[in-house]
Amino acid sequence: MIHEGIFFILIIRYMNIADIEVEKASISVKTKLQHVLDCLQKPKEVHNTINKVEILLEINYNTPISYYSYHPKIISIGPYHHGKNNLLSMENTKYKYLNNLLSRCVDKDRNMLDRFVEAACKMEENVRDCYGEVLVNIKQDEFLEMLVLDGCFLIEFLLKFHFHEVYQSMSMANWSIPLIRKDLLLLENQIPFSVLEIFYSIAQIKEPSNIRDLAIEFLSNGTITSIPEQYHEIVPYHLLHLLHISLHPNFASNSDDDHVLTSSLLLQQIPFTWVLSWLLKYVFGILNTNTNLSIAKLVPTAVELQNFGVKFITVVQQNHNFLNIQFENGILKIPSLIINFETVSLVVNLLAFEQSRADVGSYVTNYTAFMSSIVKTTCDVTALQGFHIIKRQLYNNDDVVMFFSRIGDREIRIWKEDDRNYLDGIIQEVNEFCNNPIYRFKVMVKRNFTRSRTIITLISTTVMLFSAWNTIM
Repeated sequence: MIHEGIFFILIIRYMNIADIEVEKASISVKTKLQHVLDCLQKPKEVHNTINKVEILLEINYNTPISYYSYHPKIISIGPYHHGKNNLLSMENTKYKYLNNLLSRCVDKDRNMLDRFVEAACKMEENVRDCYGEVLVNIKQDEFLEMLVLDGCFLIEFLLKFHFHEVYQSMSMANWSIPLIRKDLLLLENQIPFSVLEIFYSIAQIKEPSNIRDLAIEFLSNGTITSIPEQYHEIVPYHLLHLLHISLHPNFASNSDDDHVLTSSLLLQQIPFTWVLSWLLKYVFGILNTNTNLSIAKLVPTAVELQNFGVKFITVVQQNHNFLNIQFENGILKIPSLIINFETVSLVVNLLAFEQSRADVGSYVTNYTAFMSSIVKTTCDVTALQGFHIIKRQLYNNDDVVMFFSRIGDREIRIWKEDDRNYLDGIIQEVNEFCNNPIYRFKVMVKRNFTRSRTIITLISTTVMLFSAWNTIM
């Protein structure tokens, strides 16, 4: 009876322990699920500023877009790639830079580190909400340590670059700086810019006083020293967004007076335009009435544009902004674009960022759609290389065609709802130029000038038609 009583007590205890474990597991699951539900209920416009690129873009590794186009190769920033084995070597450098920053601070007391940690604690919930994935697998202590370490490293690194101290560090070689810049501009490799601003204010760095200008100086490799004044009110989500802000294109457009003047001249040329259209279509058979381009194609290819008489020139931008395309008097001005590993990565991540946020514009998306329209074959690449518009490094012409084809295909949204394509006016002007019989007439004359019979026939027919027109009038 005693043994039976003990056995019964053990069973009761085991059942109680089992119930407790089940209850604990239930609470844990409920907590995680409730956290996810709470995140889903929060306004999207405030959160989800840092997302996974693979979710936003379908990556094709048969193009120059590689794994490292959106994954860090040297350093991890933020939680997505935190703790990966191939990136651990830079963790020691982060601690060294944290120590350097503490020494640089105006107030060098021991409480400075505590201030960084305290600020990180206050920001933790908001920072977690910035990521597209709910970060349930990274504990609070680990998350706060990562936030302080990554934030302070970035500030000290930017300061070292500004004061030309970065190469004095044994861990920073000349070849590694472009790779670090590439890693710091990956969408998946970000922490909120507000973290940097708060940490920078805590550090009380006297010079430079503005971390935005400090960051843009490095991200642009010194080509941009400050954000344009008209964009100062835009609050960047992270470093990639900051560079995106600095790349806002110029919205140059013809004035109303120019438009009226052009229309007036066009009205005067209607009879001549009609005659040329008739000549080109019925006499020489080179005018196709169905030449209007579909919206999907945007504009003819580079080779086709040359055949239409469009001239290409490359323009040097003061801030190296490759988005500032212009078209005037049959001349298409396109800033030079160096196609290399760093550029491919930057464009891919800017595209992914624009796809993830409806409030940041779609300038890079518009640009890549335009470029993919004029670059369809290796002949187009060769033509643009001749004008120094495309400068390729590491890749061949086929790779360049594949790159523009991939980033400009239908999977990329060319236009967003209620969002204006900044190249709309240029696209319209280019197509009007290519479809204008007057310009086509000039191209045809130039192309066939050496054919004496053709030019004689053309002149004779034109004179006869004008004589007939004058007789009728």
